[in-house]
Amino acid sequence: MNGAMVGCASGMPMYTKSSNTGVNVEAEVNLDEQNLGHAGALYQSDNFDDWWPPSGAMMWPGTFDNINDGTRDRLALFGEWESRINTQWLTLPGARCERVKTDAGNVRGYDQSTNGMGMMVNNQKKDAAAFNAQDRERTDNNRELTALAQPLRALYLVDGGRHEKLGR
Repeated sequence: MNGAMVGCASGMPMYTKSSNTGVNVEAEVNLDEQNLGHAGALYQSDNFDDWWPPSGAMMWPGTFDNINDGTRDRLALFGEWESRINTQWLTLPGARCERVKTDAGNVRGYDQSTNGMGMMVNNQKKDAAAFNAQDRERTDNNRELTALAQPLRALYLVDGGRHEKLGR
């Protein structure tokens, strides 16, 4: 058919490659008999690629780059102060700061020269061009404050000091 690829390759291949690395560090410090300090840091880095090789019919002549060099990096710090203010109550105020940075490379449809024809009109070229024209790098800075006050009767000590929460 005028040099067009006809039919569909077996399996319609779609490939994904990803990696995740990171570290999570937490510390607990006994401040005195009634108070504990908790602090921690987390770093996580994710990389992701998703591509579809040409496989026939309208899925050709090039590779469809669905997600190209997608990245997500997360850095978080937290601190908490656990206090048993008396024999009946536990309080736990805390704070967390987090930065999440994402980015992605350029994408492309199977055929960069057209948006399809006839019954097979699609928006691969138009959508890829609109996506590629944008600044895809984003940074979110998240801050969170928490406070918990809880009756101690809801806590049960297990295994030499680890506590489990029961109830509502």
